[in-house]
Amino acid sequence: RALEFAPLDLSIRARLIDLLKRHGLIDRSLEHYLAMGEAYYQLAQVDKARETYQEALKLAPRGSAEKKWRLKLMKLIADIDMQRFDWRRALGAYRELRAAEPNDERLAITLIDLYYRVGQGESALRELDRYLIQLVKSGRGAKVPGLLEDMVDRRPGDAGLVNRLVRLYVQQKKPQKAVEVLDKLGEEQLNAGETENAIKTIENILKLKPPNAISYKQLLDRLYQDVSG
Repeated sequence: RALEFAPLDLSIRARLIDLLKRHGLIDRSLEHYLAMGEAYYQLAQVDKARETYQEALKLAPRGSAEKKWRLKLMKLIADIDMQRFDWRRALGAYRELRAAEPNDERLAITLIDLYYRVGQGESALRELDRYLIQLVKSGRGAKVPGLLEDMVDRRPGDAGLVNRLVRLYVQQKKPQKAVEVLDKLGEEQLNAGETENAIKTIENILKLKPPNAISYKQLLDRLYQDVSG
């Protein structure tokens, strides 16, 4: 009853949680942990909110399975880590969440993005491939082009992403679109001083027989000279 008049009085809520735990009312205890974490969050005490959710995680295995307490708490913790740009901590949470909810598109895309943010590009591509296969197998293959295009727009210099989109465009008989994304990749590589990678990219462009092939051949000749000279 005291909480009805002072919902942000955390000392009262903490005592109530202890009382509920002693009486074995685990689900009720966890409900109050969530409320206490939210109260800390409203008071801009984000570290305290995270600590509260972490403490509740220890109790979560004793709660009702259908309540999915661990997942609820992990999502709250992950949201805090994302807001604080603590990518490495968030990555651990999202890996667990992704495994628990494999059909959640937002979780899948966020996990891929987090791998990139912590510099694990190969892991990001493996997770992407896993998700693309999942989309196709579940009859949602129509989402693949848009997903890849969005990712390439965000990271036009990522050869792994670009090559996946290029293969898709070639399958769809859209060589001009494939040339466009390869052209941007080559530009990014040249700007980064990655001449040998740029050469491979331009060679791939020429395999697609673009209408302005002569220009690409001239650029390729200059790059060959730069590398050999």
